Amino acid sequence: MRILSIVTQLESGGAQTVALQLHRAFLDRGHESKLIFLYEKDTAAFPRRDYESVLPHRVRSPVDSTRLLFKLWSSWQRYSPQVVIAHSHYSNNLAAMMKAVGLSGKLFPVHHNVYESYPRVSRLLDIVARRLRLYQREIAVSDAVSDSLRRDAPLADAVTILNGLKLAPSTMGRNAARVSFGLPEHGFLIGNIGRLAEQKNQGFLVDLLPEIDGAHVAILGEGHLRDALLERAERLGVANRLTLVGAVVHERVPDFLRALDVFAMPSLFEGLSIAMLEAFVAGVPFVGHDVRSIAAVTADSAGLVLPLDHHAWITALRRIRDDEEYARHMSNRQILRAGDFTLDAMTDRYLALLGVQS
Repeated sequence: MRILSIVTQLESGGAQTVALQLHRAFLDRGHESKLIFLYEKDTAAFPRRDYESVLPHRVRSPVDSTRLLFKLWSSWQRYSPQVVIAHSHYSNNLAAMMKAVGLSGKLFPVHHNVYESYPRVSRLLDIVARRLRLYQREIAVSDAVSDSLRRDAPLADAVTILNGLKLAPSTMGRNAARVSFGLPEHGFLIGNIGRLAEQKNQGFLVDLLPEIDGAHVAILGEGHLRDALLERAERLGVANRLTLVGAVVHERVPDFLRALDVFAMPSLFEGLSIAMLEAFVAGVPFVGHDVRSIAAVTADSAGLVLPLDHHAWITALRRIRDDEEYARHMSNRQILRAGDFTLDAMTDRYLALLGVQS
């Protein structure tokens, strides 16, 4: 089968990781596969260029928009895919436009976040695409995303395919991993992976630092809130206890996780976080915000979810710091739970939906 996958921007993120791993899995299983990013935002995480990008930067002008549309149309027409998988809302919209002008391939848009988080214009374009029957079947990456579609997009015909991943374990010791990222060798290390953006709510972790003796927060990721987070830490007197690592090649994620004592995710919302699944695979004790998509993964006592209450988080993090047996139990339960979110299982379900026998 000839499969074309489209993602809006190239950066370190969950949708990008899913698209890349699926693309490589399709190739490994003998299918033709091409992956296109509409533009490049941050190439550090994925330097192995087994993909194409249409523009080297964001759309900045009408000329850029014209170039993007023409180059995508040309690449799509030359490749002549049987199936197109679009990841993230603007890719979904743009792929629907390409289908509307007669390009080939059954279109499967993938929703990586709850639908209420989408821009209004994207939701309006989705309505047009559904009424014109441009979408073959929509894909939700979690039950929470699927429920949001049923609630806010009643015309959507969606199936849930849970995100999965394959993550090689780190070969580094904990201290060596910390040194390699410029992190303190000693002390309680709280980690987070994600864009420095409002959705990820990393400022909440900075606010906890004054109340947790010996704690340090390290965040892997880049984004427009970098300066705001540093200023927040400065105001609270904990600037020397916050490290913003920035973006790194994705293969180094296991080393970062190896350095941590706990992974903390206070996100305001998620679809099905790849960073969370990576922490589970690595067995890093997990504490997250009690929203449905996060709580669903922490079922059966794998990880811990809490409301965004400072006292509750401080108490939970102190217990993980002080109770080694409790932390070890969390780690073991999470590793077991991670077996439900594999790349092979995700690939099987995508191929079955596309009409390919495993």
